Amino acid sequence: MTYRGERQRKCTMRRTLTILVIICIIESPGLLAAAYQPGYSSSYALVVGINDYHHWPNLEYAAKDAAEIAAVLKTKDFHVFILTNQKATKQNILRQLETIRKSADANSRVVFYFAGHGQTEDLPGGRERGYIVPVDADAYDWQSTMLPMDQLNRTIKKIKAKHILLAFDSCYSGLGLTRSIKRHTEHDSTYIKKMMQSRSIQILTAGSRSEQAIEAEGHGLFTDHLLAALSGAADINSDGHITATEIYATVRPSITKQSHSRQTPQFGYIEGNGDIIFYNTPAKRERTMILLDTRVDGIDVWTGNTEIGHRLKIGRHRLPTFAGQTSIIVKKGGQTLYREQVDLQANHAFPIRIGGSVRVSRQREPFSTLTITNRNVENYSNSLAYDLDGDGEEEIITASGSSLYAFKADGSTLWKRKFKFSITVNLIDDWNSQPAIALSGVDYNNVHLLLLNSDGEELWQHVRKITHHHGGKPDGGGRIAKLADIDLDGRKEIIAITTADYALKPRGIIVYDQRATELWRYLMGPRPQNIVIWENVQGRPDIIIGTYSSADGNHEMHNGTHDRQSYVISVDGYGRTNWVNPMGEYYTGVCVLTVDLNNNERQSLYAHKFTSFTLREDDGGIYKISRTGKTIQRFDTKNSILSVAAAGSASTRTKYLYAADHEMNLYKLDGRLNLLQKKPLNATSPNREIRLVGVHDYDGDGYNDLLLYSFERLMSDKNPLTANSPGTNVFYSNLKFQIYSQDFSKLIKSISLSEGWRQQSGFTVTDLNRPEMPHYPFMALSDKIVVYNY
Repeated sequence: MTYRGERQRKCTMRRTLTILVIICIIESPGLLAAAYQPGYSSSYALVVGINDYHHWPNLEYAAKDAAEIAAVLKTKDFHVFILTNQKATKQNILRQLETIRKSADANSRVVFYFAGHGQTEDLPGGRERGYIVPVDADAYDWQSTMLPMDQLNRTIKKIKAKHILLAFDSCYSGLGLTRSIKRHTEHDSTYIKKMMQSRSIQILTAGSRSEQAIEAEGHGLFTDHLLAALSGAADINSDGHITATEIYATVRPSITKQSHSRQTPQFGYIEGNGDIIFYNTPAKRERTMILLDTRVDGIDVWTGNTEIGHRLKIGRHRLPTFAGQTSIIVKKGGQTLYREQVDLQANHAFPIRIGGSVRVSRQREPFSTLTITNRNVENYSNSLAYDLDGDGEEEIITASGSSLYAFKADGSTLWKRKFKFSITVNLIDDWNSQPAIALSGVDYNNVHLLLLNSDGEELWQHVRKITHHHGGKPDGGGRIAKLADIDLDGRKEIIAITTADYALKPRGIIVYDQRATELWRYLMGPRPQNIVIWENVQGRPDIIIGTYSSADGNHEMHNGTHDRQSYVISVDGYGRTNWVNPMGEYYTGVCVLTVDLNNNERQSLYAHKFTSFTLREDDGGIYKISRTGKTIQRFDTKNSILSVAAAGSASTRTKYLYAADHEMNLYKLDGRLNLLQKKPLNATSPNREIRLVGVHDYDGDGYNDLLLYSFERLMSDKNPLTANSPGTNVFYSNLKFQIYSQDFSKLIKSISLSEGWRQQSGFTVTDLNRPEMPHYPFMALSDKIVVYNY
């Protein structure tokens, strides 16, 4: 049994190694203990990580592990040499070790870290010989192309440095431990002084020989815990020193528990009796609390390497912990239910909800409703639901002209905020460990982007002046599209889409930091439709942009895009083009989404294509796109694909994509875009359209259902919204939502949303933002807000 998404670094004839070698002085007969001085005169590190091999299977996390180990060592005043991928040849590794040998003296520390493949050769008499596999190693010529561990040991022993620690994210086979350490002893100042006068070679491994080293959550499991230990978690007695024995005492119990005893770290000596020492500035240990509300039984909760909740039952729990930056992990068995890097504030409880945050009465019938109407609100232009105050029940945030309202779960008004310009609610997300409401609006020649807190107070604001004009008036706008940590500094940046109509530029995205400073912008010819953040194990995430071809003359030379073509565009975390994939001709649009259809915690990229229904013939399709921008699978249709949804049930191993086209057809596809099912919905109007909203268990029977809403796009001069604009002759009618079983065999529910909604300009149906639960709730918006199964 393995974790979801995990790989195993195996200790068999072919295995994956991650090796951290902290090399310090090896005792020689002529070197007395008195020659060693307190502290270290210098610290060096060689860090090696290989993902892309010439002749061996590629790895995912080795280079990332190496980069993060290097970053931690730099904070501890190590001079770091790093070799990754194609630079990590056998010759380069030995050359860098020789450079370190010439630089280190008798009071130096030296770190050698290797993340990549390893190999073990069985020798006569039951003996073994271990090898490190450089990037250029041959798959069969072990002796001449790989780096034997005994040769590495001989090379290390030539380095004049004080302490040595070898740590392997694999078994220690072939290394030759002379004795082992069974327990961690208490340290004091006398102990630290003694260790500074003693040399040693120590080994820390991810597990025993017969065990397999697990890769999960974007790291080797061992390296994930080792990083936390080096960052301060291993300072057990808070004396400001981290020793190898403290690291072992920290990572062994946490890894053993998290792997369900499938991986048990080992620790021991090759030579000497010293103890490598890392310095740590102990933080003031202020207490705080995590408030956990779980609808999932038997979960474990971790902060860093410390388990603070074990096999917790359904209900609410108060979990004491310490303030400061840490990672919170919630698991059930091998499945990770929650993982977040947070900054816990002293004396300020941090709320987490697992498996559903709203109390749903067992007596409540499916499709029971909560209706919110307010005579003071003229038009609910758009709304989102989010639990702003952490009480387990969502508030409804809705825009109406230049006003923003927050309604309580019972429909009463929580607060109201008035602006000098019309606003739109873009999104609500976590920002600096608190909810943030993202708004946008245009005030003549200014674009306003804002973040508000749960009380409606301003957290962040940026005003961008519109400089391009058409017909003497400003042309352009924008909105906040995502809050995401693009530079991986632990804080989210603001990603905004910039738009323009007749006066063309600017079009693209702009990334702002938390001080509202523009970090970079990326321009393009067509109009951006939507973006997704695609995590990248190599470093900063990629930003994927779907676009629409308006064919009005805009173009950009730096990426070769123009608005007579639609594209999917990949931009890296620095604002540079990764690739541009053309998707359609003029008046064609494409939207993108990332989804894990295989339950392996890997997001795949999909795009769906649509065309303007009034300007050209329909053309549509769904495409799966690789990390390098190539279309690897496709499903073409004659009709626009107007929307796509993915199955979201955590209880189902098999997931699907669902799509709706302009001719009222529903499609069900697998992750490789093979058509599994198609159902026509028998349109009653030539201009009827449908939008998919989500795939959840809406009726509480334990099986997923498909939620969609439909409307008719009518061509008429009787549109009640055109009194001031007689030229406008398009309006909408017959808005309703429908729920189908996921195999399309059963229409579970069909409800018309309103009789008088035509007088309003806003209407939509949307899921609430929460984990899976029975009677999964959603919200409809027309001339009133209706929350179903609330």
